[in-house]
Amino acid sequence: MDSKHAVIRRILGNYSSVSSPSSESSVTTINVTFAPIAILDLVEATQVFTFSAGLKLEWFDSRLSWDLDEFPSVYTIDVHPDVLWTPSLIIPNGADRISDIKVNLPLMIDHTGRVKGFITEVFKTNCYIDTTNYPFDHQECHIGLFSLGESLATSQDDIFDMFQMYFTGSTEWDVVNVTISEKTIAEKNYSYTLIDVAFVLKRHSIFYVLNVIFPMTLLSFMNAFVFLLPVESGEKISYLLSIFVSVSVFLNFANDSLSKSSNVSRMTYFLVSMLAESFLALIATLIILNRHHGVGLASTFKGRRSIGVSVEDKAERNPGGQTMEIKGKKERILFFFFIIMSISSLCVFLL
Repeated sequence: MDSKHAVIRRILGNYSSVSSPSSESSVTTINVTFAPIAILDLVEATQVFTFSAGLKLEWFDSRLSWDLDEFPSVYTIDVHPDVLWTPSLIIPNGADRISDIKVNLPLMIDHTGRVKGFITEVFKTNCYIDTTNYPFDHQECHIGLFSLGESLATSQDDIFDMFQMYFTGSTEWDVVNVTISEKTIAEKNYSYTLIDVAFVLKRHSIFYVLNVIFPMTLLSFMNAFVFLLPVESGEKISYLLSIFVSVSVFLNFANDSLSKSSNVSRMTYFLVSMLAESFLALIATLIILNRHHGVGLASTFKGRRSIGVSVEDKAERNPGGQTMEIKGKKERILFFFFIIMSISSLCVFLL
């Protein structure tokens, strides 16, 4: 313990934490290892991706080396990051602001002057979300890292495998892949390296299938069954209005969960088609009821003379219950027509 304190006193005697190890002839290279820890959230409405990750930074600082002949039993020391120079990493696509992050755990230094630092942080980044295929969609979110004055390089070691052992996925998203790449951005008299980390995410769609698509499909088929209800029951309109209100509630739920963008999701098309189907079923039922009772809008299409026609006159024109047979045939046609519409509405997810 005394030897380590002696090493720390020796290397920090004339050390300045405000200047980097870079010189006029060379630029310090920071090796970065990125390891995701947990996917916390991806909000479509705000397009913000939240996750936690660990970063290992490794660089060389010759001012922090010591001679093993003088301190033969001291190979490494641990120092608090506040007393040493540490690189600042800038996140250009931060959700709240363009922020910088610094090492927040003790630094490990070996006798050659190689420094290892660790960062554990919860990151929030902007992520463009394409909701066209919602809820069967894949999303790709990025986080960018760069440093002014130092060069960045990607690396991978045991720390990545350790974090992967404890990786926690999201209840809504599967992580399909995480890729790390380097991009060199050149300015007039300066160039810097941008490390880009890309997350490819796949949504768990089973929740939406069981809680939205399946109930809406049942409601869609129920629209068709209104034409099997006898007109005399007097429940056709209330039956359809209940379905119409239910579809409207589901549509409002879908719109609240999505961002207000120009990309209209297939889920929205599906719900709008359900709403249109309920509306058409309601109009068709109104026409059927008007024709059955011989009043209202349907009667006006026959002219004014048909309004004064008595029930007996109608019976004479349609002997043997022919009118009821024709009406029943028309309702059976409408029943099969709306069944086909219900099945066709599901095709929006296959396109």
